[in-house]
Amino acid sequence: MNATILHIPTIIGGMTSGPRVGAVVGFMFGMFSFIQTLRAPSLLMQFAVQYNIVYDALICIVPRVCIGFLAWWLYRRLPLKRWMKALSAAVAVTLCHTVLFLGTFLALVGAPYAEAHGIPLKNVLNILIGITVVNGIPEAVISGVIITPIVLALEKSGWKA
Repeated sequence: MNATILHIPTIIGGMTSGPRVGAVVGFMFGMFSFIQTLRAPSLLMQFAVQYNIVYDALICIVPRVCIGFLAWWLYRRLPLKRWMKALSAAVAVTLCHTVLFLGTFLALVGAPYAEAHGIPLKNVLNILIGITVVNGIPEAVISGVIITPIVLALEKSGWKA
């Protein structure tokens, strides 16, 4: 799998401009990701493309649209100081993005992937958990560090959702 920071604009858009903007930016991120899987996929996504291109599109797009909504919802509802709310929402939404993306992969092509490679489905789950730990946690930390000052600066400048 490839680590990414492309979810950051989606989260910032959702947090600062609302669920519609978050969903649109998430859709664009998902489309970019889908096109990337057609051009130069990671090993797991190469299987998804070859197995079912519609599933590949769903894996790439649906979780990204969801995080736009989730970023808005979580940021509006956390009862914390602004900086802590931005940091917490950024980290939580990034982790949710990782889980949604890999969970969608598991749900749609996990069993065929396991069958094609002659391994138990539990091993596919273990691979995805490993990816979550190796990629997802560092992505979440980086997201919190990048997103928090940007959201606070946008709000300080008078940006209204």
